[in-house]
Amino acid sequence: STDATNMEIPFGLTATEALDHVARAQYAFQLLFMPTAWLKQNFASGQASAEAVVMCQYGGLFLVGLSLVNWVVSTKAPQVRKEVHTGQAICWGLCLCHTAMNFDKFSKPDVFINLFCQSLITGLFAMSAMSLDGKAKK
Repeated sequence: STDATNMEIPFGLTATEALDHVARAQYAFQLLFMPTAWLKQNFASGQASAEAVVMCQYGGLFLVGLSLVNWVVSTKAPQVRKEVHTGQAICWGLCLCHTAMNFDKFSKPDVFINLFCQSLITGLFAMSAMSLDGKAKK
């Protein structure tokens, strides 16, 4: 039985994986091509040092790499989907914790959008990982 979190869509991804890719692409695009605007919009200080801009761009590059690796693993090795989804739940959950721990440094109300997205994707990946048996679909 396929539940909503594991429903496959085109490109061999589940709906949760597709949402993850969309969220990651949005972050990567902003960090790579609009780092100054992203920093000023997301942080309460409204500052964007040259060093912070460079680090945002590095972050965007790593997100592109992660997307490529996740897509290959998700489509070529479905037998490890449970483990990948567990790892994704942990990663998004750590982002959620980091945002909550640094709540006062973020712009309001924008931080609430981040908290919502991080909570949603963490929950979806956790539910998916718990519902998968670790075996490839036939």
